[in-house]
Amino acid sequence: MMTTTTKLNLPLIAPAQAQKHVPVNESLRKLDTIVQLSVKDRDLTAPPGTPSEGDVYLPASGATGAWAGWDHNIALYTDGAWVKLVPRRGWLCWVEDEGVLLTFGTSWDSGLAKRESGNFTPTGNFTTPGNFVPTYTAQVGRYVLIGGVCHYWLYVGFNSNAYTTAAGQFYIGGLPFPVVNDADLGFDPGSSPFLSMVTLNALDRWAVAFARANTNQIWFYSVRSAASVVAMGIANILPSTNAIGIRVAGSYRIA
Repeated sequence: MMTTTTKLNLPLIAPAQAQKHVPVNESLRKLDTIVQLSVKDRDLTAPPGTPSEGDVYLPASGATGAWAGWDHNIALYTDGAWVKLVPRRGWLCWVEDEGVLLTFGTSWDSGLAKRESGNFTPTGNFTTPGNFVPTYTAQVGRYVLIGGVCHYWLYVGFNSNAYTTAAGQFYIGGLPFPVVNDADLGFDPGSSPFLSMVTLNALDRWAVAFARANTNQIWFYSVRSAASVVAMGIANILPSTNAIGIRVAGSYRIA
């Protein structure tokens, strides 16, 4: 027979248990701490000198004294003693002295505290720019950062003129944050508005864009088949007297 619940580790009452109020009170005390979990501090390595009943902390790495071995667990002060509660994956915790919301996976993380939005200025480039000096008709970028993920939308428009010495791969720079891992997104230039006045080889079926790791850039590739992916370059982004327009939307994890 189980003696505790599976998720919150609350004590269960046995059929013939004496002093049934003991496990009931212990469960209520744990629930009072865990539900809407809020701690006073997460930077201390030793218990405060004069804690009050019901005070809760997250002991920091290298905890000592009554908190020894409790690193990143939950320390509850109740009935004149410290009690350790072990967090589970998915728990949320509010840190009162910082005003920060934490999540628990294998450790406490403040990623959810990162929230912002803004604009950025995308630019078109080749790895060997040569005489590629575009006259921009539009450079619009918008992003929303939630946790460690950047969601963005951009539009780059430029009059290509003649750039006969440009070479290498085409990419868009100017993402608001560096990319931590490659994140792919795709579009079909034949049936969507994402590309205008961009010429693909007759063998190419569609184009894909990658937010390139450890850069602030989006790199473009042309897909001919499941086994044939080639870098988009001067053969795809052809010089033209017309304006070239590129729209991209996607998400990536920031470095």
